[in-house]
Amino acid sequence: METEKLLYGFKGFLENEKMSSESTVSSYMADIRQYMEWCKKPLNEVNKTDILSYKMAIESRGVSVATVSRKIASIRCFYQFLMNSGAVDKDPTINIKSPKQERKTPETLTISEVERLLCAPDTNSIKGIRDRAILEIMYGSGLKVSEIVELKLDDINLELEYVKCSESSDGERYVPISKKAKAELQEYLKYGRHVLEKSDSETLFLNMRGDKLTRQGLWKMIKDYAKVANIDKNINPLTMRHSFAVHMIENGADIKSIQDLLGHVDISTTQIYQLKCDQKLKEVYRKTHPRSK
Repeated sequence: METEKLLYGFKGFLENEKMSSESTVSSYMADIRQYMEWCKKPLNEVNKTDILSYKMAIESRGVSVATVSRKIASIRCFYQFLMNSGAVDKDPTINIKSPKQERKTPETLTISEVERLLCAPDTNSIKGIRDRAILEIMYGSGLKVSEIVELKLDDINLELEYVKCSESSDGERYVPISKKAKAELQEYLKYGRHVLEKSDSETLFLNMRGDKLTRQGLWKMIKDYAKVANIDKNINPLTMRHSFAVHMIENGADIKSIQDLLGHVDISTTQIYQLKCDQKLKEVYRKTHPRSK
């Protein structure tokens, strides 16, 4: 197969079979282009030693362990596609281990910081009305950026107070909407969206030109409002999702329920939030127990 035809097929494999998010597709495609530029052999002649050599080449550039791990995952997925399509007859990535990543606890906001952030948009403007609704549903329902930008009008059921997320690789899931998010969404739908809409669109959140919001736009929005709210942390939209999970656990929610709300396939992904709460308990213990000093 020609290179571009092969890459086009791999992109379709990620989108249609793996149901990968937009960000994953973008990252994997870039990784495979880089790999194919490095690889001088025909793909069906590549062996385990070649993959290990590429792994060492990546590591020698001083990139993070997480980046190395993702690039290996990209190549592993690529060869799965090649095997399925009959382009190769052996998978050289079998038994290639990704580097172990340090399990870091996620950055979160305090309740006070969340309140300041949610109040940062100026709701006297159309943009502010829209942004307040986005922030409320982001924190109130724990949605990912990629899920928010893909929301359609009929994904929101204000009467029954739930949002349908279809972007997840595990299929659809239904997440409750908070009373506050419901109120802000009603404001946006009544006073904001119809002003922004320039053509017949089913997209829920529109940018100021009437087009679908982008992930990059949401990242910038969070950064800007963090400054307005005087939050001295390097936060992003994922911080809101982390805060959603940790605050619920701190208030008594069980891990399995958090897993379902976030749409995690593997519960070990969710348990990192429990670790965050456990660390907080240890800090309280060390500061307050007379025998811990």
